[in-house]
Amino acid sequence: MKILNFTYKGEKRIGILGINKAVYDIKMFKDLLEDELPKTVTEAIPMLTEDVVGTITRVIVENKVTALCQLDEVQLHAPIEYPLRNIICLGKNYREHCREMEGKTSDMIDVPKHPIYFSKMAWPAIGAYDDIVVNTAVTQQVDYEVELA
Repeated sequence: MKILNFTYKGEKRIGILGINKAVYDIKMFKDLLEDELPKTVTEAIPMLTEDVVGTITRVIVENKVTALCQLDEVQLHAPIEYPLRNIICLGKNYREHCREMEGKTSDMIDVPKHPIYFSKMAWPAIGAYDDIVVNTAVTQQVDYEVELA
């Protein structure tokens, strides 16, 4: 099951991606959730127990609920916009990337013998088509490459 953070017709929502790219608003399943409706994906995750996910999947597969819309009708956002912790990243993990960095950093131009891990704060993380807000008091240039899954 894929949980979505999206906007549909101007309203930000949490939802489920079903079969055939159908999108279901989490509100459609409020009777299955023990607590009040989640406002974020972070709040939704602990509510979606194995039993709840199984029931939601069955309801969708058996066409007991009508989809809100199709995936191509929504604007997707980062699934978790405000992560509870830093994101762990792997740097200089392939030869071509090391070549790209040549002359741009003073340390280790070659492919490292051991993985280089580092953390990044994503506050907020943004979706594929969201605007990048740059604080020009801090930097005048933003790297074009971001690799998050």
